Amino acid sequence: MNTSDNERLDWNSETSQEAKEFTVLPENTVVDFTVVGFERATTAKGDNMAKLTLRCRTSDGLEATLRENLVLLRRCEWKINQFFTCVGLRRHGERSVPKWDKVNGSRGKARLGIEKWEGRDGKMYDGNVIKDYLEPEASDNDDEDIF
Repeated sequence: MNTSDNERLDWNSETSQEAKEFTVLPENTVVDFTVVGFERATTAKGDNMAKLTLRCRTSDGLEATLRENLVLLRRCEWKINQFFTCVGLRRHGERSVPKWDKVNGSRGKARLGIEKWEGRDGKMYDGNVIKDYLEPEASDNDDEDIF
């Protein structure tokens, strides 16, 4: 049977896929990522927030999906700029208006961290978070202007 992950199920569709094992990648793991989801949202305090879904892949082929919230506050401006520089939508050091309409499908590299959180069951869990977005490596296409 040939199926894709985006195939729609109806109420009577047969299912067989088991849950994938949850893996926490080590602190400081560098991943390639693609933005596969972007949503404009607000925090509980009413601040604007970009909700990103990142499909991440390690150099040895492990894959994970991370969710990242970029809150639009001056104190978080460094991370917003770090993200846009990482995906090539901003030059390092420049003042710019974020190009939110170009975020979906953008790619970059990031360094992961580990964050602890408490589940509804009262147990403590570990999960990966984006520690730093990495600046793009210089390439032979430096003359090409993507801005």
